[in-house]
Parts: sequence; structure tokens; C-alpha cells
Amino acid sequence: MPKTPPIKYIFFDIGNVLFNDERQNFLAYLRLHETIMSQGEDWSFSKLMEIRESMVLRGQQWINQKIAQTYLTEDVFQTYRKSLFTELLAAFDENHLFSPATAEMLQSLQKTYRLGIIANQPPEARNSLQRRGILDLFDVIAISDEVGISKPDAGLYRWTLEQVDLPAENCLMVGDRLDNDVAPAQEVGMQTVHLDWHIHTAPEWIVSTENEIAYRSSTTRFPLFMNGRVNLTTPVTPTYTLPSLLDLPTILPH
Repeated sequence: MPKTPPIKYIFFDIGNVLFNDERQNFLAYLRLHETIMSQGEDWSFSKLMEIRESMVLRGQQWINQKIAQTYLTEDVFQTYRKSLFTELLAAFDENHLFSPATAEMLQSLQKTYRLGIIANQPPEARNSLQRRGILDLFDVIAISDEVGISKPDAGLYRWTLEQVDLPAENCLMVGDRLDNDVAPAQEVGMQTVHLDWHIHTAPEWIVSTENEIAYRSSTTRFPLFMNGRVNLTTPVTPTYTLPSLLDLPTILPH
């Protein structure tokens, strides 16, 4: 059995990896519900979740957008998208939650490994990393809107490797998506970790309202991205699968 090459560089996705995006995703559905109601529909938020679940079961992708395009006029849909983007960007930290335990783990890992980021994010993500005091932990930061290449294009991974004086086999990519993170990373020769975050509830967002509870219940039964993928036609097998980012040290040499 071939020996696994030693890991020297660890790259992280941001959404639902370093940050918990659950509140952001909820807010997108909450604003969609409000917009649909403004068009004269008399829906409960739970009904919207039922529609979402039925589309998940049919294998639909990008469900929030498809529901919006089905029930909103084109003008209202475009207004909803722009307004949501502006709202989320203005409150980036509030909607991308961060755990102190993650910071502690990163600080510990940095003592042994070089760290980096490969993520589909706006430039505000870099500012958020800075505000949270962890930006300087990363030697290479590949943010899609800054580089001009977005996952799942393996070009973003190749660009990153050009910044690193190491073979791809000595690099580990940690992500929550098989299509965006695992498949392109393995295409360029990296080792991979798939975070199967569907099987645990992230503690950073504490739900309290009726709609928040309905959303949490719905996405526990039927995750946003079934099987960790959206646009994956060829099955891929990650090097490792973990239930939580904080489990990452368990697969690394002590």
C-alpha cells in the first residue's frame, strides 16, 4: 500500500468551513418569503420550507433561486437578488459566524503547517478575516473575486499552487463541497478533506424564532446541498471525511 505523502500546507474554504454560513442561508430564505408574500401569496414560512424539501428530493439545484424565479416576476426577482446581496455584504460578520475554537485550532496548526485559503468569496471576506484577528495566520489567500477565477474551476487551485513552493501532493484542501472543493483539488493532485457538516449542528448560531426553528428543522432533514454537492456528475472520494472542522487534528500526525 503506497504511503500517503506528508502534509505540509493546509488550505481551507471559508463558507461553512472557517465560518458558519447557516444564518446567512436562513436570511436568504426569510427575505424570499417576505418578497413572495409581498406579491400577494399567503404562505407560511413552513410552506416555503416544504417546497424547498420537495425540490431537494427531486434533485434540484440552487433551490432558493429557482423558487424565486418561479414565484417572482423578473423585475422583482432581480430586485430581491440585489437587495439581499447588499444586505449580506453590509453585515458580513453577523451572517458569517466564527467560533473562537476555530481560531485556537488554526493557531495550533500554524506551529507545524503553513496555512492558506481557497474560497469563492467577495473581497469583504479578507476584511472579515482581518477583523477576527486570523488573517495573518494564512500565507496564501486565493479569494475568487480577487483572483478572477471561481471554483469549481481547477484554475483557482493551480493559481494557488503557483504561489506555493511545494508539490500538490503535500497540500491538503479542507472544504464542505465535493464539487467545488474536493473534485478540483484532487484534479490538481492535492489531498482532500470533506467536511460532512450535515451530520452535526454547528453551535455558532442559536435559533430562537419560529422561522429560525422551522429552517433549522428543514435543513436538518434535507441539507441545502445533498451529499455535499451541487454540480457533480462524476463521483469523487475524498482522502478523508470528517464531521467537523475541529476534528481536523485527528487525521494529522502528532
